[in-house]
Amino acid sequence: MKLFRLSLSRMYASMTTYRLTFVIFSLGAILSSFVFIYFYGNAMKEDISVSENRFEYRSYMVNFSEHIPLTEEHLRLLDDYGIKEVQVGCSVTLPDQLMAVLPQGSVPRLYAMRNNGELLSEEEGGRDLTEEQLSQTGLLVDKIYGTDLTQITVNGMAFPVLGCREHTGGMMICSMETYLRMFHTMDYILYVTTDILSERQQNEVRQILEETYPEISTYLIPEYFSSWDRAEQHHIQRHAGLMYVVSLLSFLFLFQYLQEKHQRENIIYRITGCKRSALFLILLLEILTFAAATCLIACVVHAVFYDAVFCKLNMTETYISYGLRDYLTILCATVGLAVVASLPFLISCLRKAPIDRKNRYEI
Repeated sequence: MKLFRLSLSRMYASMTTYRLTFVIFSLGAILSSFVFIYFYGNAMKEDISVSENRFEYRSYMVNFSEHIPLTEEHLRLLDDYGIKEVQVGCSVTLPDQLMAVLPQGSVPRLYAMRNNGELLSEEEGGRDLTEEQLSQTGLLVDKIYGTDLTQITVNGMAFPVLGCREHTGGMMICSMETYLRMFHTMDYILYVTTDILSERQQNEVRQILEETYPEISTYLIPEYFSSWDRAEQHHIQRHAGLMYVVSLLSFLFLFQYLQEKHQRENIIYRITGCKRSALFLILLLEILTFAAATCLIACVVHAVFYDAVFCKLNMTETYISYGLRDYLTILCATVGLAVVASLPFLISCLRKAPIDRKNRYEI
């Protein structure tokens, strides 16, 4: 406690004696804290995705290496989990003249949706067929096949063309009724839930899919997306920590300058019997206190002016919410990083023997 009070008195002396240097160093440390707070929040990929109710976090896609039979039961498989939409699709065959217009290596495909996308937003895909088109046995095709098509042959069966769409990669669309009646096989099925499921529910869904579809080739489930986001989140947070250290290092020369002004006092401590470890602890406490104080100021300013200023600077449109736990995490991280960044400066202040410094300062 005595050492802590001593470090506070030294900081107060620096603040009153070398005001400009102390203010510049303080502002630099506060700005460094703002940098860390900004990147910490924008790195919370998983939390942002949950807040946005992201499509990827609600999608369960199962792929098969070959076509398997499709039944009504498959479409209702996960209804207990609040299914918003179910999409099925398969590869199809077309006449040679239509295959020739597709990009090399492309495979023509057909898909249908149980609810025709009526419940999906535009970002999620939206509605495909109108009520009139739904009542007809026909296909919506890509304009790449020609805008004057009135009929198209798929899997050797002729279908009227209900309309054309652009940029679907040769994809064709039909009603689920037509799909079940005329095609009745699939090489993938996609379930989209209304809300993000809990971890327990996700595990249940995964087990149901594995038991229902032993033919699974691959699947894409929210667990994968959350793992990717978590990995990216940790990567960005490491970069945020590095940026904080780099930005703080650019101002630590001012800390070294302030310590240089205290060298006469440090030498007197050493000559009068103060151990090197005790002096090191005094300097360390100065850094800890200073880093905690400047970060605390940054957190308070950030919390007070977040809605008015800082939320408008975020990289995502989603409102990123900072809680007390986040600010405490930021505080602990910045204090730890500040200590790591300042260690070379602390060591340099203690490196020379007392007699060398005594002669330099003519004590």
